Amino acid sequence: IDYNYSIPDFQPKDKIKKKKNNSTTYKAKNKRASQDSKAIGKSGENYVYEFEIRKLKKMNRKDLAEKVYNHDENRDYPGWDITSYDESGKEIFIEVKSARKSKTVFNITAHEWEAAKKEGDKYFIYIVENALTNKIKIVGRIKNPLKYAENKKIEVNVSQYEIRL
Repeated sequence: IDYNYSIPDFQPKDKIKKKKNNSTTYKAKNKRASQDSKAIGKSGENYVYEFEIRKLKKMNRKDLAEKVYNHDENRDYPGWDITSYDESGKEIFIEVKSARKSKTVFNITAHEWEAAKKEGDKYFIYIVENALTNKIKIVGRIKNPLKYAENKKIEVNVSQYEIRL
């Protein structure tokens, strides 16, 4: 598994109008509830956790590497998966979105979106591909996704509602 590379920052692309697929089959195939999707998510989170520790150690910041925190492992859910540090030693908050292959659409919970709004430039979404292979890699990161949404560089849509009885 490779950890030795720089993560590219998100570069918005020109939007191509796509026809919405509202079929039941499409919706069923794209639900994130299976055990498989949980394994993909966990794999991506563990990889990003290790990547961040190694990044900080390379910067001779073992003190900060020891403070990287995997919230899911500790059953703590602030609205992101990993708390880490940037080059200047400031806290950053990382939400990990993982896939088997390439990913251009993913779900973010209301709780995660509220955290992104609150944390601004300290909030990142890391996009991980090949999550269940030894070719796993962070293919991009989006710093402050709210800013991209406000500038219409990414599209954010409500994808589901929860009804509790």
